[in-house]
Parts: sequence; C-alpha cells; structure tokens
Amino acid sequence: TAAASSPPQTTPPPQFSVDILSIGSLHRLPLLQAQNLTMATHLSVRRFFHVTEDDDADPLCHVRLTLDHVYNISRFCRSRPRGLSRVFYTMRGYYSRWKGLKNRENAAGWMCAQVRPLSGLWKAYKHYAKHRETEGLPDYLLIVDDDTYFNMELFQRTFDPNYYGSDENNNNNKNKHNNNDNETNGKDYGHFDNVVVKDSNINSYYAGCLVRWPVKQLNNTFAYGGYGSILSKGTLMNLFRPLHCDFPGASSAPTLDIASHTLRHPDNTADDRAICRRLSENNVGEKRYFRNGWNLVQLMYAYVNSEKFVNVDEWTTGFCMHSDWVLGYFANYYNVSRHVEEAYYKDVAHARIEPYKGSELYAHPGKGFCKQDKEKGCRPDSEICHRVSQEWMMNETERWRVKYPTKFRNVTANDSTL
Repeated sequence: TAAASSPPQTTPPPQFSVDILSIGSLHRLPLLQAQNLTMATHLSVRRFFHVTEDDDADPLCHVRLTLDHVYNISRFCRSRPRGLSRVFYTMRGYYSRWKGLKNRENAAGWMCAQVRPLSGLWKAYKHYAKHRETEGLPDYLLIVDDDTYFNMELFQRTFDPNYYGSDENNNNNKNKHNNNDNETNGKDYGHFDNVVVKDSNINSYYAGCLVRWPVKQLNNTFAYGGYGSILSKGTLMNLFRPLHCDFPGASSAPTLDIASHTLRHPDNTADDRAICRRLSENNVGEKRYFRNGWNLVQLMYAYVNSEKFVNVDEWTTGFCMHSDWVLGYFANYYNVSRHVEEAYYKDVAHARIEPYKGSELYAHPGKGFCKQDKEKGCRPDSEICHRVSQEWMMNETERWRVKYPTKFRNVTANDSTL
C-alpha cells in the first residue's frame, strides 16, 4: 500500500505592518496621546513615531522667533529674485503672505513647524538605520498631523493582500464588504477593490487628500498634510537609498544604506542618472546642500534646516516652502514613487502622488476624504478624518474595538505615555 501523503506545507503570509509618524507640538500633547491610545492600538500598527518642537534642529525656534522675524521671512521669500525656476517662482509667490500671517494665531509657531515633518522623517530614518538588522521597514508609513484620524481596520482591509485569508473566501468576503458594508465608504470614495496597489514593495505614494495646483500656473501636486501621506515600503527604500552624483563641490559623506538590507535594487545606475539630472536643474535651490552618499531624507533635512528662521537677516537662500510642498516636490520630481495611473497626466513626468480613493482638492469643497474635516464633517466609520479632538478619536475607536475586539491590543498604562 502506498504511504499516506503528508498535507502540503504552506508558509503563513508575512505580518502586515504599518508605522505611524505623527507631526505634533508640545502645546498639543493630548492629541498625540489620543492617537497612541487609538490608532496605534490596532494590531497592524507596529510603531508610533511622534515629533514635537523638541525634535526640530532648532528646538527653541518657537520661543525665539518673533513677529518681526516672521515679517522679514515673508518679505525675503516673496522677493523672488531673477533666476528662479518656474517651480520655485510660483511657490514663493504663494508662500508666507504677510496679510494672512499677521492675522494667524501664533504665526511664529506655525512658521517654526514647517520643518517638523522633515524632522519626523529624519527621526524615523535614524531608527530604521539603527535597527535595520532586526526590524526592517514597515509595509507602509503613515505621515499624519496630530489631529488626524485613520481607521486602521479599514486601512488594513484596503492595503493588506492577505487580509481575507484563502482565495476561496477572498472574493466572497470582498463582495460582502463592497456591497453590504458601509464601513468601507465605497459609495463615496469609489470601488473598494483595485483602488490601490496591494504590494508594498511597489513604490507608491497616496495622499489622503491630494491638492492640485492650478495647472495654468504650475502642473504640480502635493498631499494635504492633515489628511495624511501613505508611503509604501518601496517608496521608503527610494527615500533611503544613497545617491551618487559627480558634481563639483559635492563632497562624499558617510551614510547608512538600509535599503540594501531589505530589498536590493538590481541596478540603480539609471535611477541615479535621472536624479542627478534633476539635482542639476536645482529647481528649488537644493543642489548646494547635496553630498555624495546622502539619501533624499538627508538632503531634505539639510534643505529645511541649514538656514534657521531666527537668522533670517543673514539668509542667502533661506527656506521658503510650506512643509507639504517640500515632501510633494521631492516625491514628484525625484521619482520617489511610481507614475500615477491617470491617463490625463501620462505626459507629466513628475506626476507621482495619487489621490487615495479619488480624494482630491482642486476647488472647494473637494472630493472624497477631503470633505472629512472637523467633527461635524466626520461621520462614524469614516476612514480618514482631519481636525478631530481626542474625545472623537477615543469614542470612534471604542466603537470599533467593541465590534472587532481581536483586532486591537489591550491598552496598558504605558500606552498613555509618549
């Protein structure tokens, strides 16, 4: 008689992982704590990074910067000398208008905060570099404001290719969630399936609310920071990959190549050439800060911090961009993520950020998640909300914890401390 065959051995799918980077302030710590007690307790969330003034290169900026400094920054940035690229000329024309700044509550604090998302990326990069042998990169990194809320259960359903288990059950469960479950918000934001690439190794960048610049002025896009940026593992690898360009004065700098420890690109020569050409264009004055062996996160960090706001009277190039524009510019123009699929932009080489589930803002009130603003506009079961309180986050998470208790970690006393 034939020996009984052993059941086929299957390898369990890798654990889906998300890291969250929240951009906060010492003056709003309860919001960061609420995110840590809500979003970060979902089982898909591996690590919760947060940044405040203490993480900035100039941690006392918010104390030392005065309204006179802010006025001088506005005047400097709006001077727009000859020789600026069209990209930078247009951006500087919209940045730091004094009429709006002088009426803004805590204008100095707002100005100082423009470097903070890059402080956060720098903090995350240093962590990944330090732990590259044991931790690796997450499937996705979410960059959010401290008053942003992501429903992480819905997020995992969208991005995790193994969420529904076996292929046989996959289609049935997907149909159930498409047709009968308003938790996906599919009615408002498009079909639940096939709206994102469910492979984190592909370099993708989704904006919770994509802002389109008026095309007649500048064919450019960026993520509205308060609705979040969704960066895949492939995109993180491009951000962390060391770059080599043979420029006069581009001295070499020691760096840590964490990308090679996760997923090695077979040949980066062509990528480097394209990036070096972009650096040569020097669209926003970034070339002077580049050092051979640096990656894009290091370049961005140097770009926003080399000339401090309080030293505006000594500025040469200064820093004249909104934080959302910085990440948008480098993602789009340095090929950090794949080209968008929308046919209308097929000839726009720097169209690299995609609207998450069709959420974009060109003219008010916007579409999709761009309308999910403040508590009166954030319905129960919303996947993304902006400008919500810690109470709203806690209440919304508790409703989902009751429905899906096995998808959340138990909250401990340590979760209350950052």
